[in-house]
Amino acid sequence: DYFLDLGADDNCDYSGGNWAQEWCAEHPGDPLCEYCSCAHSQSLNCNRKGRAFWYMLARLEGWPSDGLPHLTIILSGSNIVLHWDAVAGADSYKVYSSAAPDLEYTEDASGTFDGTSWTAPATEEVRCYRVTAVTE
Repeated sequence: DYFLDLGADDNCDYSGGNWAQEWCAEHPGDPLCEYCSCAHSQSLNCNRKGRAFWYMLARLEGWPSDGLPHLTIILSGSNIVLHWDAVAGADSYKVYSSAAPDLEYTEDASGTFDGTSWTAPATEEVRCYRVTAVTE
């Protein structure tokens, strides 16, 4: 739907309500609606912008536009939660983190796995993440 002609603003409000809140109410449990802290907007809008920014950086780095695995990073309470698509044939996964995308990534043992999710305590420092599939 198009909302700019209905007076939409950066908080996703428009003359008939709030489009982000309406979408999340119709899609309960969708990871895009998980809380994330962002200035003067809704979590849905911020999560979508974050995904778009990640995709843009991946393309600039030379990753192909098709077949990119979906990785969602969510701040849930005092934890950071990574969710990703299952990789066919994978026996397990490893999570690596770094202080910046161009620095060395090391295996991150601060979290726990639950299938295709990984949860760790959130910290004040910025972290970049990579997930790899392991076959034994």
